[in-house]
Amino acid sequence: DITPPTIDIISPQAKDYLRSETLPINISITDSESGVFSSEIKFDDRMVNNGDNVDLFFEKLGGHQISANASDFVGNATSTEIQFRIIATIQSTKSDIERAYSLGWINKKSVKNTLIKKLENIANHNRDITQKTLKTFLAELEREYPKHINDQAFNLLKEDINWLLNN
Repeated sequence: DITPPTIDIISPQAKDYLRSETLPINISITDSESGVFSSEIKFDDRMVNNGDNVDLFFEKLGGHQISANASDFVGNATSTEIQFRIIATIQSTKSDIERAYSLGWINKKSVKNTLIKKLENIANHNRDITQKTLKTFLAELEREYPKHINDQAFNLLKEDINWLLNN
């Protein structure tokens, strides 16, 4: 046996995922000769298990990777990785506001509704998503922080808006 195990990353794929999504980890590791002795899967630098679902709500926007390595019973080893991005859209940011509210990170329903309404207004003028309208939204976030929006919600939503401003 001189052949290392075969690693096939089924999910995630090399594409963009929304922060509002859950990312299933689905990796096939096989060795038809001596068998798989050990394997390791990492999301960026932390260990995950095959079959895990990673809640992207708690991850930073931008580039990430899943890497997998395996060895067989006679010491043949291999590894592979896949790159993908977590991004924000107006729709995913609305979902993030709802989630932050459900977690108690936004503690007032009227604040949640105002933020969503502002995003809907921005989305309805799709071609006019300007720096100015997004900066106005950031100003609204800052007005409600820290009284009605905690650190986690403020930082997450600010990251979403900055993503929209810059991408």
